Amino acid sequence: MEDYIDIVKIARKLIDAGSYIGLFLFLLFVVGTLFWHLFVKSYITKWGESFFNINLERYKNELNKDLGNTLAQLYKANQKRMGYHSEMSGAYKNAFSTLNIFINELMNFHHGEIDRWNSDSLLERKNFLSNLSSQLRTDIALLDMYSIDEDLISELRKIQILIMENIYSRPKEYLLKQRELIGKSMDEGKLIENSNALYKQYNDSQIEAFRKIAPNIRMFTLKFRLKYKDLIEEDV
Repeated sequence: MEDYIDIVKIARKLIDAGSYIGLFLFLLFVVGTLFWHLFVKSYITKWGESFFNINLERYKNELNKDLGNTLAQLYKANQKRMGYHSEMSGAYKNAFSTLNIFINELMNFHHGEIDRWNSDSLLERKNFLSNLSSQLRTDIALLDMYSIDEDLISELRKIQILIMENIYSRPKEYLLKQRELIGKSMDEGKLIENSNALYKQYNDSQIEAFRKIAPNIRMFTLKFRLKYKDLIEEDV
């Protein structure tokens, strides 16, 4: 209100002084000032706000895009780590499982309840034991590829050698000798007697051989189980 009174006073003084050009310039100044405050300033303010909002939105979009890409990369990396960890755990599990199956089958004196009077069954059983040996070598090699525990792999290979040198060949030799025996011409009583003697010899010697390596197998089995337990409980 005071500004309005001052403007009126100035205008009257200019009229009284006969300065119409000054009055015109003064009014032009007043109109320009009003125009600035009412329109130009408002427009610039709104334009500035609009420009700021547009750039802010663009920045937010770029930030969300970068964040999304980062999360996607982290997810893929985590999936790869989980996949690798799962494969490594599987390698441990397969090696341990095959080792135990191999030992149990070598010490299975009934040979899976096969017909010991059937030549084909005896041969199939022999091949089955050979395949288990090959499978164990494959599983150990796969575990060696994943595991960084060189001591554990070394001990596993030592157990494999102990098995091969002490209890692997004897069951296969028995199966071949039994197969050869039933192919001979002799009376049934003599055949059964010879077969039982062969079986007893094989059975006794296999048990004695296993007793020598059983402590090593038990110690290794315990260590392997603890290692596998730590592995599956490990944070990925």
